[in-house]
Amino acid sequence: MMIWVWDIPVLFVLGIIVARLHAKWLVVKHPDFFVHTGTIIIAVFWLNALVSALGAHPWLGHVHALRPISRWLALFLVLSYPMWFHFGAERTFALLGRRPTQGGFLWPFSVKDRTKPFQSPWKR
Repeated sequence: MMIWVWDIPVLFVLGIIVARLHAKWLVVKHPDFFVHTGTIIIAVFWLNALVSALGAHPWLGHVHALRPISRWLALFLVLSYPMWFHFGAERTFALLGRRPTQGGFLWPFSVKDRTKPFQSPWKR
């Protein structure tokens, strides 16, 4: 089975990007955006792995840096894709906040406060 060397780093970066979009702009109107987008991204990567396991070229033959890997190791690697995506997202949520009203760990070090003011639920 052929695995693209950059699958895990790409999933990590996609987790960061999706988490940032979700936390700062989409969490209020689309609270399930992160879950649905993550599911679609993981499904695309799993379908690519399935195509590779069936003998075709991964990513439709458009990428290079493919490495042959044993089927058992590839199975565990492919099953870990959601964890890598979630790992990147959780690092982003911790550093930058999970909602527009949160600043995350980097908030005390920011010069300008970019978080939205917090409004308690009983005063809405």
